[in-house]
Amino acid sequence: MSTYSDPKLAKVYELLETLEVEQAKDFLSKELVYDLSNPEILFCLKTCGFWIIRKSEICDLSETFEKAERYLLNWKEFIDLMGEEIKSHEQCLYSIRKGIFSNALDLYTSILEQTTSQNSTQIPLLEARIALCHKEIGDYKLALRCFEEAHKLARDDSQILAEMADCYALCGDDKMSKLLFREAFYIDPQGIDIKFLESEMFCRLYDKVKQKYPENDIAAEWIPVEGLLLGVLNVKRELSSIEVGKLKQNIFAIDTELKSNGNQSELLIPRLINNYFWLIDHYVATNENDSKINDVLKSIKLLNKDIFERYTV
Repeated sequence: MSTYSDPKLAKVYELLETLEVEQAKDFLSKELVYDLSNPEILFCLKTCGFWIIRKSEICDLSETFEKAERYLLNWKEFIDLMGEEIKSHEQCLYSIRKGIFSNALDLYTSILEQTTSQNSTQIPLLEARIALCHKEIGDYKLALRCFEEAHKLARDDSQILAEMADCYALCGDDKMSKLLFREAFYIDPQGIDIKFLESEMFCRLYDKVKQKYPENDIAAEWIPVEGLLLGVLNVKRELSSIEVGKLKQNIFAIDTELKSNGNQSELLIPRLINNYFWLIDHYVATNENDSKINDVLKSIKLLNKDIFERYTV
């Protein structure tokens, strides 16, 4: 990066943080046009170009909720478009992220404040979106408190649990993070938007899983399986009798679906294996006889011999 550009780039970052992307682009074009060999300036220009168009489209929308949701959708599009390049431009990425999610936060908050019925089905989603915005801005402790409030209203929402797990990791509580990540991916792997999970612990695990299973939906199913085998998602808890009954029902349902719908085997096999892992944990915790555990292990071996060998080694 050119030395003389630093103070001027600071001005650009300041404008991006308030989503004044048009002004940021004008400033770049006037003040830094002679240093286009600088990768940071080029990245800032591309960032401005992308968000000028998206911001205009969002402003044309009439519904407040749709505007807020579009910010999140466009953010994922932006991350995908920039790819690996974002890793070399942390300051610009931080600044535009703050601008995007600050605007989205204001929109979600205004909707929540105008929601009169405390029983509205939209409240858990709004609470979760507000929490997500706080997390993306970098206020992890506040985000965690907001996610916990959302979780009280939607206990079985795997996205909220995964976001809580991510926040715990970002706050330095790896034990709680591992427990909640495992819980979230047991409930519904397909209900989790992985692109908003950013803790180093999870990202490393996800990268390893993606190397073996490139397709996103399939990778999501293998995350809890590989997470346990790799010693990442290895924090467990005892199940209530109701949860054990539900677990056995899940296993029966998934097994039945697998036998009748082989086209979905890439999704169903890792999901079934993960449920078997939970059942074995329950048997171990309650000191069940070895024959029950061995029966489950045989079922895992029939599904995937490699997983069986790695699990029993």
